Amino acid sequence: MRILLIEDEKGVVRFISKGLIEEGFTIDSCESAELALEQIKYCEYDLIILDVSLPKMNGFDFLALFRKSNKKTPVLILTAKDTISDKRLGFKNECDDYLTKPFHFEELLFRIRALLRRNSHSSSVLSVGKIRLQVEAFKVFIEDEYISLTKKEFALLRYFLANEDRVLSRTQILNHVWQQSHDIGSNVVDVTVRSLRKKIHREGIPQISTVYGVGYVLQNE
Repeated sequence: MRILLIEDEKGVVRFISKGLIEEGFTIDSCESAELALEQIKYCEYDLIILDVSLPKMNGFDFLALFRKSNKKTPVLILTAKDTISDKRLGFKNECDDYLTKPFHFEELLFRIRALLRRNSHSSSVLSVGKIRLQVEAFKVFIEDEYISLTKKEFALLRYFLANEDRVLSRTQILNHVWQQSHDIGSNVVDVTVRSLRKKIHREGIPQISTVYGVGYVLQNE
């Protein structure tokens, strides 16, 4: 699942991004409300984490604008503003949850998962052919057979399932699964794809095919 983090404190961005990536989420971040408004024109998110104290436009004003066109995507306000009047304003502008700083990452994670479960348009199960991936339970099945995957293999398979029949370049995979578009290893994508292939290989199930010179594609033949 893809989350947009709107936060201008770089240390907080690194802390949250690292933790959520390790939990298998895909994270994009913007340091201002203005950049976020541009970002959401091109990407659809399962959840937004929003700071209030942002440069120029504050988080409350962003939320008011965002809710004019999007009533469905859950928004979790994460801020140092902890007065009742601040919280009232956040909920008045239709935030779905409000967490104050400082915070424990585990509590943030609990709240994110609760919002995603309640959000009806966020699918908790991805399936192509006989492969079924349960997002929240972190489980993969081929028919009734449980397949044990590492976190990166799980995130990679989820990305393939969500993009069936679409050719994905190595750069796209690095950006979405490892959150990096530059080289973090000579062949980390290829190695992880090979490992995933071995674990899910069965007759009659979708296959991850190599598109030479481009990347990979999951096809349900």
